[in-house]
Amino acid sequence: MAVSFSEDIFDQICDRLSGGESLASICRASDMPSQPSVYEWIRKDKYLARKYGLARDAQADFYADEIIEIADNCEDPQKARVRIDARKWKAARMAPKKYGDKVSLDHHGTVDTVTKIELVAPVEKLRQHLEKLNGDTQTDQGIA
Repeated sequence: MAVSFSEDIFDQICDRLSGGESLASICRASDMPSQPSVYEWIRKDKYLARKYGLARDAQADFYADEIIEIADNCEDPQKARVRIDARKWKAARMAPKKYGDKVSLDHHGTVDTVTKIELVAPVEKLRQHLEKLNGDTQTDQGIA
């Protein structure tokens, strides 16, 4: 049986998402809509899409907060590492600006600008030098 849209049901979904539950697990319940229905609701209504987005942001924060709890309370270090890594990965994908890997590029030093004349002058000097050498070689060989 398809569950019709209601603000109350949508609020429940958002609350449960904010608490770390996945949309898939929420939608498995018989009193909840299917995932495609939820996606259709948020596709059609900007207000619902905004509310859903805020719930997903809160979910990323939930996962980030949960990392500390796991680290502090899990007795098995290997199990803790797997659980922490999964939450770090999920939070980074959900909120990359907040929880993603930060890449910074620092540049120290200066960049000198070079004019066209400064670039051409050494090349011209080299060309003249080669012509002179080539001329001297031809003279030495009796070609001149």
